[in-house]
Amino acid sequence: MGTSLDHLLPAADEVLRCAEHARRIEVDPGGTALRADRIVLVAAPLPWPKPALDHPAVRPVAEALHGTGVPTRVLAFVPDGPGSAAAGDGATIVVYEREGASAIERRYRTAGPAESADLARALAGDGAAALPPPMAEHCPARPAVLVCTQGSHDVCCGSEGTRLAGELQARNDATAAASAHRAQLYRVSHTGGHRFAPTAMTLPDGRMWAGLTVARVESILTRAGAPAELALACRGWWGADGGPAQVAERAVLAARGWSLDDHDRRVELAGAPGPGGSILATVTVSPAPASPPVDGNGDGAGKAERWQVELAEGRTVPTIACREPGGLPAKPAREYDVLAVRRLG
Repeated sequence: MGTSLDHLLPAADEVLRCAEHARRIEVDPGGTALRADRIVLVAAPLPWPKPALDHPAVRPVAEALHGTGVPTRVLAFVPDGPGSAAAGDGATIVVYEREGASAIERRYRTAGPAESADLARALAGDGAAALPPPMAEHCPARPAVLVCTQGSHDVCCGSEGTRLAGELQARNDATAAASAHRAQLYRVSHTGGHRFAPTAMTLPDGRMWAGLTVARVESILTRAGAPAELALACRGWWGADGGPAQVAERAVLAARGWSLDDHDRRVELAGAPGPGGSILATVTVSPAPASPPVDGNGDGAGKAERWQVELAEGRTVPTIACREPGGLPAKPAREYDVLAVRRLG
């Protein structure tokens, strides 16, 4: 790590968790979300190896989907309840496909790794593999929270993520099953950004979040929290590329409000990142397919909106090695500053 970042590193004799250090130096999580049009969750009993894709229940699915034309992320999740099937006895597989601003949820049950691989090949578009009908399908997907809890990858997610998942489960247990705010809860494998633990992805909006608490999750699921405030904890939206595109989309969320998540959108970048340079992002927001937004911003009478976000490269911050003296070896990460947000039409 270069000397210019030495002031952001722990003292040479300090031993910190990476999430503790990121909070200390106030690292912005923006731009660090997954870019995916499909999330595939595979039930995999603990313990999980590092990487979790090597788990015998997950490996055939990950291998079959590797290199597919649809941006896909395969994650393990902890099977619910006692007596869940062992890895060799089949698996529950849950597929979330991005569709515009929302997602479709499909749930399958396979008889074993070979059938799991067949299912994955069918998802990948292999013409020789027939996609079986799902056990259940929900369009749009039901609300879900995917909490990263893989302790074998990083202690921060293993401890802080697992604690959050436990607290959310207690919240669900205390919530009537018919409540619109009850969400499916998954304890999942590594989703990146463990320095922001506890982290989670919410669906069907496809947003990833940092530094979560039960109260923050509640505010996100109910849209009761102030968007401009909660956007600071948003890592990004799965439909935008990482880095400045996700930061720009997040800036429009802060300016426009929660109704943005009712609209499909795309982000286009222009400009050259670098010292003294600026990046212009155009965020095009499509008309909502159903009723108008509820926060008073309107939807342009059926016309697409265009927003321009001006950004610049911000700090280079260290991602430290967890629980190592001085946080070394550390890796550099880039932040992006929002200079201006303008609605063009």
